[in-house]
Amino acid sequence: MASQGPSFGMSAEVKRKLDGKRNPEQEQKVREFIEFHLGEPFPSDNYQESLKNGILLCRLLKKFHPGFTAKIDKGKMPFNQRCNVENFCEGLKTFGLQEMELFQVNDLFEGKNLAQVTACIVAFARHRHQ
Repeated sequence: MASQGPSFGMSAEVKRKLDGKRNPEQEQKVREFIEFHLGEPFPSDNYQESLKNGILLCRLLKKFHPGFTAKIDKGKMPFNQRCNVENFCEGLKTFGLQEMELFQVNDLFEGKNLAQVTACIVAFARHRHQ
């Protein structure tokens, strides 16, 4: 997968705004929530890289949503990882989250909107108590 170069003009402004929405404290709470419920630490200190392959997310959803039966693909290819993230988002819909609470695969996979990824996981955590 080709890496993206620096953003310029309008793209740079949008990226700055999205990055400004990130909340490190909220990300830490999400990290702790996942670690607690899965009983293991994040694979790395990098929030995005730890979630990017979708494995932790799918395992977390399986823990709380017995109806989530999607196979978790442990392949290292981007296609496999994107499928896991897609399956997680689709599973959240069947768990009861609304479309507006979800994130797009590229929000996580390419780091386009990590604040939305965090907000989605927070919504999931909140929804599991309902």
